Amino acid sequence: MPEGLKYNIIRADKEGCPAVLDDDGCQVTFTDPTEASMAARKLSREMGEKLMVKLIVNNKWKDRELKRILNGEYRSLPWDTQDWWRSAMAHAIHKDHFAHPSVEKPGWIAYTKTAEDGMRDKQTVVRPGSYLKAHFERVMDYYGRSERRLVEQFMLAFGPIEVKFAATEEEIISVYEKGPPTCMVGRHWPTERNPAYIYAAGDLQVAYLGTLDKASARALVWPAKKRFSRVYGDIARITNGLERLGYKWGAPIGAKLKRVELRKVKFDPNKGPPTGCFLAPYIDKKNQAGGGHLSVIDKGDHLEICEEGLPGSHHCGLPDGYSGQYVPREDEYPTFTCEKCDTPGFRQLNTVLTDADPDDGEEISWCPKCLKRDAFHCQYSGYWFTKDVESIIVDGYPWAKYYADMYTAKCEATGELTNTGNLIDVYFADGKSKRVNINWAQENAMFKSGISRKYYLGDQKAWIYCSYNGRVYGAKPELKYHAFQCDDCDTYWMTADRVQMDDSRLLCPNCAERLKQRAELPLKRKSKALDYVVSAIDYADPFKQDLNEANIQAALKALNIRF
Repeated sequence: MPEGLKYNIIRADKEGCPAVLDDDGCQVTFTDPTEASMAARKLSREMGEKLMVKLIVNNKWKDRELKRILNGEYRSLPWDTQDWWRSAMAHAIHKDHFAHPSVEKPGWIAYTKTAEDGMRDKQTVVRPGSYLKAHFERVMDYYGRSERRLVEQFMLAFGPIEVKFAATEEEIISVYEKGPPTCMVGRHWPTERNPAYIYAAGDLQVAYLGTLDKASARALVWPAKKRFSRVYGDIARITNGLERLGYKWGAPIGAKLKRVELRKVKFDPNKGPPTGCFLAPYIDKKNQAGGGHLSVIDKGDHLEICEEGLPGSHHCGLPDGYSGQYVPREDEYPTFTCEKCDTPGFRQLNTVLTDADPDDGEEISWCPKCLKRDAFHCQYSGYWFTKDVESIIVDGYPWAKYYADMYTAKCEATGELTNTGNLIDVYFADGKSKRVNINWAQENAMFKSGISRKYYLGDQKAWIYCSYNGRVYGAKPELKYHAFQCDDCDTYWMTADRVQMDDSRLLCPNCAERLKQRAELPLKRKSKALDYVVSAIDYADPFKQDLNEANIQAALKALNIRF
């Protein structure tokens, strides 16, 4: 019984059931219902009235119930998102019910029947059909909802679910082979039995719905830890059933498996890690398709499920019953001793050459510390050389002089050595080219001329217009031979686009067209005026027969037209 409940005594035989008041005019309240009952019987004899104890009701219980819904303690009914349930008609009925699927009785509904029950934290448990018929019959009729269909929806989600558990090798194999189809079914296995039987080592079982001969769903579970792995088949129902039993999803890391060795684990660094050393099913990492796999590690008398990629483990991501690639431990790799400082224990050493000429010198193996202190890395060859080998800086990096003599040249702009593969011909303001480092040219805004296709530096860039290609980049030295400057708009155009007017001016096509239109304008105006005069003469019919100048003037005057 919740704490903090209070009771008062009311007159049951009077209209409105007024509360009994004390001498000061206040209600008589009690915190103990037994004490309240005894006081009611005593007062009833003294007053000669029928009295009864009534619980004092407030709305605090609603806050408690709402909190249970918000934190997930109460699960939602399957109709919670349907329009009829969310209607004003239905909401007015169930707003204080806080109805939810019963946890104690699967397939039943628990709800708060009265405010007094709410104060006592008491829920009434009924069948879903009885709850719907008692409270929502009119609402269902109005919205055309079938009680039977609604009950089926509820039972599908919250009805009794009998989850069974396969623990022996034979039971587990039967669930896998005769249950939901997956990659672990119907193959030719290494030991002629479905490798899933190695789960039967004590820690793990396989939860399933239905029968061993016809399971509709299955999931690998760890009963001791109340943990279930990826679900196959009827995901919703078996997940619901396992959660009712207190299971939560989680990868079975740390669980034991039976150890069935198929070949010795022998790691050869030259051949790479071995595969297929143990019998193993595909062990899912996540509760979804494509969620990856886990691994197993050999514990001598059993295997143990572990995270993928753990040193010393075997991947379990193959569907054919074999374990996948072995992940070697650090101590399985061979170690080497530095030939310069004689320090042992290195997993890998670097090869250092004592001479740049491939026909001379020898190869020695050094540790990273000696390498950093007494060798250099040739940028051209990619080899390490001892510092006794002559080196030179090319493009900011050390080169063995042996290679620099063959494959470098000076940049004619900076005077510095550069790889001949990085040199490019760039033309300058005087029209002459130089072999320069392409990086230096790019830093100086190198561009490719749209006229000659030669490279120039950015300070030589000029815009040149072309009637076919529009505006293109050109170089200032090229303007003299490949372009002209319009005498009207001062822009540069390709020589082929020039237009020479009667006054010997060179114009671009745009300016030439504009001047042509300007010259034709008076002729157009005169032609228009003559058309106007002819129209006037046609209108002045008496003078139409003779078109001499005097008659035209007379016609215009008669029409009051000045021309």
